Amino acid sequence: MKIAIVGGTGAFGRALAKRLRALGYDVHIGSRDAQRGRERAIELGVEGGSNEEVVRGAELVVLATKSNGVLDTARDLAHAIGETPVLCVASALAFTDDGVVPGHQGRSLRQSRPTRMRSSAATPVRSSRRSSSPTGSSGGGRSTPAPSRTRALSNR
Repeated sequence: MKIAIVGGTGAFGRALAKRLRALGYDVHIGSRDAQRGRERAIELGVEGGSNEEVVRGAELVVLATKSNGVLDTARDLAHAIGETPVLCVASALAFTDDGVVPGHQGRSLRQSRPTRMRSSAATPVRSSRRSSSPTGSSGGGRSTPAPSRTRALSNR
């Protein structure tokens, strides 16, 4: 499975690339600078290039860029990504005296950037069945998740 990591030269992207490579995946890391992408890829033992180069033909695209640029990056790569599933791991966290809080003045990325992008999305499918206990109770109204229809990365 080819996995493209956009922003793969950053700390998170490099760590993810190492782990996925160790699990046997075909990992490609991308950067805005194709040469930097290739150089970091050699260090990691994976493939590399520009963000646009690595997403072409990928079976999964991971957006591992900084949160303040993730929407623009996704928009710029939309044509190259096409219908490929995208996992966005971009986040902005602020470390304060009150603890770790979302960046963007305490708001989520969605709240701070009302721009919407047209894209396909995948969500977990949940069963409408209720779990039942030996006493006949419905388990407090919680539904039981249906078996996953996708393969988890760790279950290769």
